[in-house]
Amino acid sequence: CTPGFVMSMYALLRSKKTKPTELEIEEALGGNLCRCTGYRPILEGFKTFARNAPDSAYSGETINGSADAAANGNGLNGLNGNGHAHLNGNGDAKVLDGKSSTTPICPSTGQPCTNGCGNTPAAKALGAAEDDPITAVREPIFPPELKRRVPQPLAIGGPIATWHRPTTLAGLLALKKAHPDARLVCGNTEVGVEVKFKNMKYPVIVAPTHVPELTEVTVDEDSLVLGASVTLTTLLTTCETLTLKLGPVSTSGLVAIKEQLRWFAGPQVRNVSSVGGNVCTASPISDLNPLWIACGATFE
Repeated sequence: CTPGFVMSMYALLRSKKTKPTELEIEEALGGNLCRCTGYRPILEGFKTFARNAPDSAYSGETINGSADAAANGNGLNGLNGNGHAHLNGNGDAKVLDGKSSTTPICPSTGQPCTNGCGNTPAAKALGAAEDDPITAVREPIFPPELKRRVPQPLAIGGPIATWHRPTTLAGLLALKKAHPDARLVCGNTEVGVEVKFKNMKYPVIVAPTHVPELTEVTVDEDSLVLGASVTLTTLLTTCETLTLKLGPVSTSGLVAIKEQLRWFAGPQVRNVSSVGGNVCTASPISDLNPLWIACGATFE
């Protein structure tokens, strides 16, 4: 379970521009299971990353204490020669290489970074700042080329099934006409279980995840229109934004949906599960269908 917890926390820290709240940390770990350590010590350890945490991993006391310990060795003398670091009158770590510049503090260890990784052009391009110990050292960013890449229609054949990914509504309709029994799959959270545990066979699978008309969220004066491929994470974010903007009284239905989604699986599942998939699965224990009925939702 440890790698799962670590990667969930890593994803949260990498995706947020500011330090997360304790509630955000708890929700980010909602999809992880632990049978040995117990959740409390894990949460307590991760909550040191939270903003305003009493024992924050990035608090001034922690950083200064670590820098002081690293710079002064055993508290007797400042490092020099191979040590490279010492403290000046203001308590700032300095590099003894002939230059007097503030040393970035490594957020992983809390120690002064003297190997230069925090002062490289790449690190500075990522927003590394000598006066900000939290962003002084960062990992490589997600490749911009992949973010700018325009999705193309795909068709991948296999011994069991053929997987299609159209990028237009016309392409989706054409595939459905050519393969009437094709199964539409967004997150595969239901069909994957059917194939693996129920021996269901779906020779043609179509993923409508990149059809713009099905991923749109439209807010009118008196309605919220959701595409069938809108993920539950997007739905949750939309509900939070609208309830904050319009108030809970006029958005009571969205408040109920938002609260329900908090207990809907975990972030990893909500990131890929779709509104349409949850509806069409028609599970007798559906999380959202009772709320759609109570809200008077209509389906097209």
